[in-house]
Amino acid sequence: MDENKNIDEFVKKVLSIKNEQEKTRLNYQDLSEIAQQLGLDQELLAEEVIKLQQRGDGFLSHQNYEDAIVALEQAYTLNPENIETLKMLLQAYLEAWKQDKNANYKEKAFEKAEEILEQIPDYEKSFEVISTIKKSNENKQIQTSAHKLAKQNRKVGDTIKVLWQERVYDATIIDIEGMQYK
Repeated sequence: MDENKNIDEFVKKVLSIKNEQEKTRLNYQDLSEIAQQLGLDQELLAEEVIKLQQRGDGFLSHQNYEDAIVALEQAYTLNPENIETLKMLLQAYLEAWKQDKNANYKEKAFEKAEEILEQIPDYEKSFEVISTIKKSNENKQIQTSAHKLAKQNRKVGDTIKVLWQERVYDATIIDIEGMQYK
């Protein structure tokens, strides 16, 4: 019981410091010092990280991305130098964004992809995620522009840009029915 209390105290202290040092990650040495101050066994801490990773991986495999994110964020907080946890976090945020279209998940996936590239400059999955997100942002801008243009008076024969199946095409208006163009 005391060990669980110590882990909880450790996590609270780490999160507190992390919140104070906005956007700054604690390194393994910082975490070791905090653990030592709290009398927390390093082996126990490592076991906790493994349990959290396994939990996160299990949730990922069952497409429960929110719970995977919670477990993996905790594991990553306890050991910010574990690249495998970071890779799983990237996957969890990416899949959560694809599922929910939540902009926060998209932003987090982008951040995790960039963070991985700082450590592994040729990690293909990071390049893929960053490219996918940038294309998504471009498509969103095109959609916004398309909605603005739709409000303008258009007539048969006008050439416009259309988004269809996530690709942009030039199109000529051949018929107008209300606010719908063919």
